[in-house]
Amino acid sequence: MYNHRMRGITFFMDSRKITIAIPTYERVDWTLRAFEQVLHDDRVGEVVIVDDFSNIDDYAKLMDCVEGMDKVHLFRNDKNLGCYLNKRRAIELSVNEYCILLDSDNYIDLKFIDVLFSRQWFTGIILAPDSGEPALNYHKFSGVTLTKYNISELIDVGNMAMLLNTMNWFVNKNEYLKVFDDSVEPWTSDSIFFNYCWLAAGNFIDVVPGLSYHHEIHPGSHYATHNAKAPGFYELVIQKIKELK
Repeated sequence: MYNHRMRGITFFMDSRKITIAIPTYERVDWTLRAFEQVLHDDRVGEVVIVDDFSNIDDYAKLMDCVEGMDKVHLFRNDKNLGCYLNKRRAIELSVNEYCILLDSDNYIDLKFIDVLFSRQWFTGIILAPDSGEPALNYHKFSGVTLTKYNISELIDVGNMAMLLNTMNWFVNKNEYLKVFDDSVEPWTSDSIFFNYCWLAAGNFIDVVPGLSYHHEIHPGSHYATHNAKAPGFYELVIQKIKELK
């Protein structure tokens, strides 16, 4: 960010650029919808899409659809990594310092970008939405900063655990990669597990007033199709969160 002075008036020019990082698997139409409202905004430097070894027809369709979109960088894994590791790969391939990590079956609009750019950005602070329309309402925690010192008191309040397991937030690339723990496969607890690691490392999560996106709830979601694959892990993470201090 820099300022320009003309005839006694100072104008502040925001030169920051962000990456929208989208891990996807066999969701062509939803993936395109995820970023279509913000693609041409100058503040969006790139859209990184990482296909997690979808069937070749879906991948070919996605490749055809993004052809000619200069900002869109499409990658394909040579094997299926799963949701958790594919999120990391999407962040790894981003060129900008700060990223929106966005599930491919959700979408954001220009207001989401506006709210992000109204805030200061810090390496150790995630900016998290206070709602995922139409069903996920986290307004009770809007304006709250989560830390390892207060999360044990908040984890059982309202739908805080759901908030931590939703993600679709804004993060510093290098800090994300530093905190990421690939020693486990958390399956549908990947978001809350990462957020536990983030807070345990001494970082913060700001629940940002007015930062809202559209959250699709459907039978083919990662949560719905993989929920039984790690029995007891979610409860283990909740216990670890309660032990933070």
